Amino acid sequence: MSARHSHSRLLLPLLLAAAASAALLAQDEAPSPQPPPPETEAPAVSAQPPPAEPEIDPFVFPGFEDTGAPPAGREGLASGAGDLFDTSAFDTYSQLVDEGLHVAAPGGVSLSPETKVITATGGVEINYQDLKLYAERAEIDLESRDIFLHERVRIYRGDLVFHGDTAAYNLDSKRITASSLKSSLDPLLYETTGFSTTIPELTGLNTLSGSESVFTTHDSSDPNYRIQASSMRIDPKSERVEMRDVTFFAGDTPVFWLPYLSQYLDDELGWYVRPGTRSNWGASLLGQYGFLLGEHSLLKTQLDLRWRRGAAGGLELLSQRHRENPNYGRFKAYYAYDLDPDIAVSSRFRRPLNEDRYRLNLQHRIYLPGPDASDLYLDFDINKLSDEFLYEDFFPAEYQIDPRPDNLVNLVHHRPWGTASLLGRFRWNDFFRTDSREPELALDFTRQPILRSGIFYEGQTSAGIYRERLTQQETAFVEDGEGSFEDLYGVDPNDLDSTLVDQFLDDLAMHAGGYSFKRFDSAHQFIYPKTLGGWLSLMPRAGVRYTRYFDIDSGDPSAPASDDRALFHAGASGSFKISRVFSNVRVPAWGIDQLRHVAQPYFDYSFVEADELDPGVPRIDRLLPTTLARPLNPVRFTAIDDLASWNILRLGIRNSLQTRRDGQTYQWLTLNTFFDTFLEDPEFDRDFSNLYNEIEWKPLPWVRLAMDSQVPIFGQDEDFVEFNSRLRFMPTHNLEFSVGHRFLSNHPLIGDSDLVSVRAYARLGETWGLGFLHRYELEDNTLEVQQYSLHRDLTSWTAAIGAVIRDHRGKDEYGLLLTLTLKDFPQLSLPLSIDQESSAVEP
Repeated sequence: MSARHSHSRLLLPLLLAAAASAALLAQDEAPSPQPPPPETEAPAVSAQPPPAEPEIDPFVFPGFEDTGAPPAGREGLASGAGDLFDTSAFDTYSQLVDEGLHVAAPGGVSLSPETKVITATGGVEINYQDLKLYAERAEIDLESRDIFLHERVRIYRGDLVFHGDTAAYNLDSKRITASSLKSSLDPLLYETTGFSTTIPELTGLNTLSGSESVFTTHDSSDPNYRIQASSMRIDPKSERVEMRDVTFFAGDTPVFWLPYLSQYLDDELGWYVRPGTRSNWGASLLGQYGFLLGEHSLLKTQLDLRWRRGAAGGLELLSQRHRENPNYGRFKAYYAYDLDPDIAVSSRFRRPLNEDRYRLNLQHRIYLPGPDASDLYLDFDINKLSDEFLYEDFFPAEYQIDPRPDNLVNLVHHRPWGTASLLGRFRWNDFFRTDSREPELALDFTRQPILRSGIFYEGQTSAGIYRERLTQQETAFVEDGEGSFEDLYGVDPNDLDSTLVDQFLDDLAMHAGGYSFKRFDSAHQFIYPKTLGGWLSLMPRAGVRYTRYFDIDSGDPSAPASDDRALFHAGASGSFKISRVFSNVRVPAWGIDQLRHVAQPYFDYSFVEADELDPGVPRIDRLLPTTLARPLNPVRFTAIDDLASWNILRLGIRNSLQTRRDGQTYQWLTLNTFFDTFLEDPEFDRDFSNLYNEIEWKPLPWVRLAMDSQVPIFGQDEDFVEFNSRLRFMPTHNLEFSVGHRFLSNHPLIGDSDLVSVRAYARLGETWGLGFLHRYELEDNTLEVQQYSLHRDLTSWTAAIGAVIRDHRGKDEYGLLLTLTLKDFPQLSLPLSIDQESSAVEP
């Protein structure tokens, strides 16, 4: 708006107001003047009865909403006609209107040209850009550009809400100050005096500060707990709260006091103290403090005290750029001076260990410059440990997931045709059995069409230098007789096939000094998918593979220095579907709305003709003991060194029962049944495999059953039986239990097992809960795990107490478990835990 136009808009209402006042003085009985027509763009003029002493009535300014309510007071109005035409106040106000100021005041608005203060009353609403201010009375100082709010103050900015009795907001500095104010910053609710903060236009809140502050997460007028501080400072950008002179209250009772507390709202930041007890630690106190380094790095420092093991500490550095994938952007360093390293959790054989125990871990990905930043990157997975028992002793959760961490560096380049990689894998921990690749270059070609022929190609080629050595324990076992087979491999050799065990021990003794070789491998396959007759899907395939070994150093004088193997393979897979709809089948109790049965018979035939390698050629990529069926596609067969001739036909049928749910097809029950016919068996002298069945039943959200099984039906020497079952059932809202069962018998390479797991949790009313977990091995009558827990809901907190006993067959582990967790703020948990990484009772 131009200055000239602005003045014309302001002078016109002044003239109309003066004319109206003169008419009222001259004619007491004259009717009230009407507001000007809309096209004049002039605001309405108030026409209330004059006071005892003639005075100019207030009027509504441009930018104010005229509610028609009586004006709020006339004390601040100018009394002289000369002051009325001092337009500097109106010019300032007009500028605010252009900036987006809008005021709605049902009680009326008045302006004092002397003080240049606008007063609005009666449930005032002020909008300024993306800020909304509410109060019973407001004053706008046109010179200082301050807005003063009184009574029932509310300030809104996006998700930010402030409540109080009085507050002031400056339009230039964007700063809010208040004598007393209530607000929230998820998950915190807080009340403070002496409050101040700034609200930038685009970046949300700046730092908040206040005095005599109270914090809680219990959204109640009478919270069951609160934290009271003489001063506080909140930084919303880093989500950090700093408090001084801090008192913790349970209800109205003070519990403890701290001179200073700095806590992040992120669950990985700030203080995290975990008191606990564990049979191989004794009483323990594990402390962690996390803080941000710059904008993209999080540093967590640790200080741990264990009564039987001594003091330990470390740090963990995490890149916030990789938060979506925790496998990258992570560095860990940890050191413990172990007072008694001979204390063991399990009965595994332990050589004497040094008191100095440590770990160094780096998992990171670096994207390298290129046309597409995600096409070329370098992966690091580096892990250095002081000994093989470090994870078991100090990091039990990590030990269960990855007991033998690897060491590798991998350069990867993705292209539309596939992936090229240069892998360096090295052995940095001599107590783990790990092969080295120094390095290995690999090209993987994805399946892609050849022109428009309908034929597809896929393949892979690799070349590298490979090396493997026995572990320190295996070397001591072979050369000095230390330990036993069961100590090293966790299984009693009497439970295995004696011929295979003897062969394994002979190979172990032969390669006690380690072995190495170079290898070139190239596999290629062509596929021609077709649909015959509109119902039969057929996918014939054929290919070749060539592998050459050279510079072989196996420690066996009779082994060749080089060897090679050529392989030809052919095969085909096919399937078809038949279905039938049962439209009258409806069982609401089991979630069935019509039913469709789909049957899909299928076959997979694979023929491989391969040269035999000399028995002295060492194996690195070899077959591992498993109960699973082997893959029949040689290109995707990762055990390259154990490839051999085979002739196998796999026959099977997939059955599924489908129903309608939420307008979509829902898999109510699926069953996959298959077996292999061995015309030539590459592993044993079998004619048929077991019969495999894979069942999954999901009738309702609170019922799920899965069962994988294989049973011998043809009576052969290598037959074994396996059942893996899992049932989750929640019959009521207050009861949930799950049962798991694993049964394995007569496998030639894996020991027998008959393991049952039962887990249950029951709600006892609205606030109490009871849980337990049992894991029992029936094969040797061992109750491996017992865990019992009692839970209590404390509104904003959850408390649990329990006990755990683990039987490691020769070593018993036990502990007490107590957790106190703030629901909305879990990083303030106070757990008494058995596992370092576990802070909750397992229901």
